Amino acid sequence: MSRRNLSFVVQGESLKAARQYQSAIGIYRAAKETVALAEDKLVKGRECQLSSAWQEMLNLATERVMEAELEKHRSEDQHLKMIKRCGQLENQLHLLKRSQKKSIANAR
Repeated sequence: MSRRNLSFVVQGESLKAARQYQSAIGIYRAAKETVALAEDKLVKGRECQLSSAWQEMLNLATERVMEAELEKHRSEDQHLKMIKRCGQLENQLHLLKRSQKKSIANAR
C-alpha cells in the first residue's frame, strides 16, 4: 500500500472515530437528560420513592451515561491517535516529495 493510500485510510479511520465520538456525545446527553428528569420528578414531586418503572428507567439511563462516557473517551483517544498518525504520514510524504523531486519531474 502506498503512503498516499495509507494516508487516505488513516483519514477515513479518523473520520470514523469522530463520528463515533459525536454519537457517544448524543447518547450521553440524552441519558443525562433522562437522569435529570427523574431527579427533578423526585425533588419536585416530594416523593420519597420513584415507581419501579422510573427506577428501571433511571438505572438504564445511568448505565447509558457511564457507557457513553467511556465510549466518548475511547473514540476521542482513537481520533487523536489517527490525527497524529495522519500528520506523521503527511510529513513523510512531504519529505519524500522533496527528496525525490528530480525523479518526480523526470517521470512526468
